[in-house]
Amino acid sequence: MKKYLCTAIALTLAAPTAPAAFHEFEIQEIYSSGDGTVQFVELFTALNNQQFLSGHKIAFDIDLVETNVFNFSTNLPAGTMNKTFLVGTFNLTALYGVTPDYVIPANFFSQGALNFVDFENQTDKVSLASLPLDGVMSLDGRIDSDTFSTVSINSQATPTNFAGQTFMIPEPSSALLGAMGVAPFLIRRRRR
Repeated sequence: MKKYLCTAIALTLAAPTAPAAFHEFEIQEIYSSGDGTVQFVELFTALNNQQFLSGHKIAFDIDLVETNVFNFSTNLPAGTMNKTFLVGTFNLTALYGVTPDYVIPANFFSQGALNFVDFENQTDKVSLASLPLDGVMSLDGRIDSDTFSTVSINSQATPTNFAGQTFMIPEPSSALLGAMGVAPFLIRRRRR
């Protein structure tokens, strides 16, 4: 009996454990309308067991001084492998049908040379120096980059929440018409 008990204890101690955390999420995309009333930060992880956000934060800082802070009061659902979660203004749902996982107030962050979005004390941090404000493009946080200023621009913003709801801002037809220099309300059907 002792032999089996010792074996069971040894196997339990040797069993691999999956660390439960949050720190493998990285800022993937940041968007703001020109007036700051529509904003989002999308975070991504390739790993599982990263749902434990409660007690952590995302902040906007200017020259290392936090000016706006959002504290996560709840965790994400389990099963985070290859998932995103969305921190955004409440109007994303009404405008684009994408419900943020966590809601921040309008004008939570702003563009600027010394401005940053910081996920939990530099777990990941992205510079807002080149944040587009045209209502179409977004900032790509460059997953796996350890340099805060290493960013690129996405031609269209695509907020995606944890449930997988996503939308392309603006709608592709509006973007095409805008690129052609034609306002959608000016297009009329020709009568024969």
